[in-house]
Amino acid sequence: MSGGVWVVSRCLLGEPCRYDGASRESAAVRAFQASAGGTVCAVCPECDCGLGCPRPPMSLSRDTGGVVRLTDERGVEQTERLLAWCGACVERLRGQDVRGFVLKSRSPSCGVGNTPVAGCEHPGDGLFAAAARAAFPGVPLLSEWEVPGGAEALSESTLLKRVERVARMLLAGSEACHDWDHTLRVRANARRLMEREPCDRQVVEAATLLHDIGRPAEVASGGRLDHAAHGASLAEEWLRAVGVRDESLVRRVGRCVRCHRFRSREPGARPTTLEERIVYDADKLDSIGAIGIGRAFHFAGGLGARVHNRASEALAGASYGREDSAYREYLVKLRHVHGRMLTAAGRELAERRHRFMEAFFAELNAECGLEEETTAPKK
Repeated sequence: MSGGVWVVSRCLLGEPCRYDGASRESAAVRAFQASAGGTVCAVCPECDCGLGCPRPPMSLSRDTGGVVRLTDERGVEQTERLLAWCGACVERLRGQDVRGFVLKSRSPSCGVGNTPVAGCEHPGDGLFAAAARAAFPGVPLLSEWEVPGGAEALSESTLLKRVERVARMLLAGSEACHDWDHTLRVRANARRLMEREPCDRQVVEAATLLHDIGRPAEVASGGRLDHAAHGASLAEEWLRAVGVRDESLVRRVGRCVRCHRFRSREPGARPTTLEERIVYDADKLDSIGAIGIGRAFHFAGGLGARVHNRASEALAGASYGREDSAYREYLVKLRHVHGRMLTAAGRELAERRHRFMEAFFAELNAECGLEEETTAPKK
């Protein structure tokens, strides 16, 4: 860049103005500034609008009317205050030769298409970045990762912390069979499998955290949307949003998410790499055994299905109907899972859980006077 004005987040220039009183000085941004010439207009929307430093952490959320709100951790809304400053700042800049913006990534005020917004599937702009984008169409709007040499080399632990925050946000309010608790169990299963199956742990860990982020949209669509395919697209988008610049890593994690589904609707979505097989097996393990039975009854109860029924009634019933009992889920899916595991460690763990399910449903049939149903015909 040369001449003109570049608007830069003050924390990237080394000023201690973040919510915690720290800076996020970027050597790449400093070098970019030094080579640019022209004038730097340093801004910190949150400090500059009078919120002080340090200050309570803030986040964005979308309300029921679709409006994005800025709220601090105490629940105090700061939307209007920050937007008023954004409007005044943009007006001051209009009369200047603005060549571009370099703004702090993932910030509720400055994030450039990579800020989490609760209630939204996709990352968005911070409030100041959104105002700048609207006021200066066609002017470069960059995060610190996008300046020359600014691609951040994320440590595995930092990446996974960011991915975990994204997954928890996207799964908030999910139905209990596929919520954050389920995600944590799948991750624990994957870690057990990785003890026996050496692989790229970073790919597996990220994929297990993100594997069900497409579920809320599938539920909202009444089952028409394939959550695995949708989730893979979201996973790739969010990995880029949290700072991953290794496209191979992005694609490999996305592929694990795409291939994890037992009843996949997408041609070619069969796991092939070891990482894909581990994520698949880790998810399947949570669908069988004692936890699998618990989830099946929970899901059936949510539908208002019968507590128990005959095999003939269950198999003749429709999905999401009165006969869609936990026993139907066992007959249609759960009893077949152990035979479709893809790793040696997964098969071993699945066999134990399978035997428990067989014994459980045999006892349930006996207690209900349905002994003849114990070995129901396979379908």
